[in-house]
Amino acid sequence: MKKVIITQSNYIPWKGYFDSIRHADEFVMLDDVQYTKRDWRNRNKIKSPNGIMWLTIPVEVRGKFTQSIKDTRIADPDWAKKHWKTIQLNYGKAKYFKQYSGFLENLYGNARSEWLTEINHQFIKAICAQLDIDTVIRYSSEFQLLNDPTTRLVEIC
Repeated sequence: MKKVIITQSNYIPWKGYFDSIRHADEFVMLDDVQYTKRDWRNRNKIKSPNGIMWLTIPVEVRGKFTQSIKDTRIADPDWAKKHWKTIQLNYGKAKYFKQYSGFLENLYGNARSEWLTEINHQFIKAICAQLDIDTVIRYSSEFQLLNDPTTRLVEIC
């Protein structure tokens, strides 16, 4: 029996997200559902000496209340440089930072899409490769789906 994970993409997801992908035969990123503001799609938390800090990819949302995740455009092309610098400043002295800094610098240095869904896909795919996860990753927008949420999930499977 084939195992399929279907969920919205996140920016630098938590460990359990990757555990789920590892145990699936196929991972489908729901990219044709409504983008939700102030959610994990374009932001995540990191630790800093002053407490929790948000890393947020700025996106265009004004007047786009019903836009899908795949139609969410990044508002600041320099976001990746800023995030990488913030990560360096806050984790530069961490035990394993040197071991992973090249990977992260490359990941942020190549994050050049103007679309949020493509950036999330790049990050998820790269982190999966780093973790030796070879699960097939697809977009829900690849499928011809009906609008009913339950029917959509069944059709993807």
